[in-house]
Amino acid sequence: MNVQCPVLIFHIENKYFTHNQVSSRNQGHKKLTDKNKKHLPNTNVMQTLKLTISGKVHGVFFRATTREKAIELSLKGTVKNQIDGTVEVIVQGPKEKIIELIGFCKQGPEIAEVTNIKIEEINSTKKYDKFRIIH
Repeated sequence: MNVQCPVLIFHIENKYFTHNQVSSRNQGHKKLTDKNKKHLPNTNVMQTLKLTISGKVHGVFFRATTREKAIELSLKGTVKNQIDGTVEVIVQGPKEKIIELIGFCKQGPEIAEVTNIKIEEINSTKKYDKFRIIH
């Protein structure tokens, strides 16, 4: 059962965008549209974000599918289950690709039920070499 996620606000370079401004539906996952790219800051800039995903996200292959999507997008970072029932994603890469991963995380795997995604920009000097699951 898929539940529509509440409106998410993305904070990118001191500007705010709704998920509708940065994504559109494409094959079940959110993708950035050409129409909305012009409203975003430079998408080639590397960025590190922390995503905290809430809902039914444990025991539904959320970490594995997020890792697969991140690798497909050539993103680096980590994904791990938190003790409070959320999933934490630290993702590093170009903004445009991170936005695509966020779109994926809004849905997650078919049996997941995402209710919220908290997005925080991190000023990190750490450079990740690949995307891995932390157990």
